[in-house]
Amino acid sequence: YQPSPLPTSQIEEAPILMVAVPHQDVQDATLYSLREAVARSLGIRPGARLACVTVLSPSASSTSDAGRSETTLHRTHLARLKAWAQPLPLAGHSVSYHVLEASDVGQALVRYAEGNRVGLMILGAATHGLQLQRFIDTVPIRVAREGFPVYARMARGYQGRREVMERYKGTRAVFLASGRPIQEGDTFK
Repeated sequence: YQPSPLPTSQIEEAPILMVAVPHQDVQDATLYSLREAVARSLGIRPGARLACVTVLSPSASSTSDAGRSETTLHRTHLARLKAWAQPLPLAGHSVSYHVLEASDVGQALVRYAEGNRVGLMILGAATHGLQLQRFIDTVPIRVAREGFPVYARMARGYQGRREVMERYKGTRAVFLASGRPIQEGDTFK
């Protein structure tokens, strides 16, 4: 008996698209826009895997209130993620749902993306209105500002698209800032 080899090539061929779905202070329009962005992204990535993620604060649960127990909260938010994703065209895509617990939402999302080799993150901010967002440090703004490390699969993807990225000034400025595509270990901001 010899076990099957790890499905490394299959994993490499099926990119993971992660969507961070906010659960507090969020309007239906934001949830709808996130869903539309995910549908478009899945539409151009046949076979992509979708990871729907939300992050709870550790203080959200209670040991004395059964309605706020960790298990109850986890199940409630898993059900919300599944309901949010239900209208998506998911034929040909596998989907997973994850409820994370962390004090720093942005850091938790980046750690999840790194650990699971996520190829694309779609983030939605709680809806404070455009005027207020200038003063509030939302999760997408923090993730973009702080950046995250580029892993091998991402670096290969950018290298493979170098010709296309060289065509446009704005794309060159972001993805070819040092005259080369971003590489494994670089911080992508």
